[in-house]
Amino acid sequence: MTRHLPAALVIALLVLPLTAYADLYRWVDEDGNVHYSDRLPPEHASDSRREFRRDGTLQREVERAPTAEELEALEQARLQARLEREREHEETRKQREYDRMLLLTYSSIEDLEQARESRLEHVRSQIDIIGERKQRLIAHINQLEQEAARAERSDSEDLDAIYKRLERSRQRLEEKRVSRAEQESELEAIREEFAAHITRFEALRRSP
Repeated sequence: MTRHLPAALVIALLVLPLTAYADLYRWVDEDGNVHYSDRLPPEHASDSRREFRRDGTLQREVERAPTAEELEALEQARLQARLEREREHEETRKQREYDRMLLLTYSSIEDLEQARESRLEHVRSQIDIIGERKQRLIAHINQLEQEAARAERSDSEDLDAIYKRLERSRQRLEEKRVSRAEQESELEAIREEFAAHITRFEALRRSP
């Protein structure tokens, strides 16, 4: 009966099985050779490739699948980006809190300067106290050194006790020296802190 079918219908029946086949794959092996196949070798499933229809037109291009190392690097980059966003968010939050503190605590530059001088004066008083104690310790050490010299000349049994007292006094003098240096550093830190306060306060007052 098929010989009585119209020619167009016969041609359609012949073409139909071809269009029902799977798409063609274009892939390149490790030697650079180009291959076409209706089945993609499993070992090339992650490679970049082109997939064609049976009529030869390009259906789609598939990018190469990333390697495990590339996936790990991508994940690390995403993690780093997330951490950076969190850091920026935290810095913004702290800046807002700092600005709010400034505007709520001080009403003018004069207020800031007065607060600065108050803190500086407190530290200066601590430095004066340390200085007075240092002078007393120096006088006491001089006295002990004289006692030690007399004890050495007289071969006194009190010599060891005097040396121990002298060593403790010298240690306390060194502690006072360190404390004074720390207080001097505190003075500089206060000046820098309030310089930053004043600069930011002025910027906030100028902003709309």
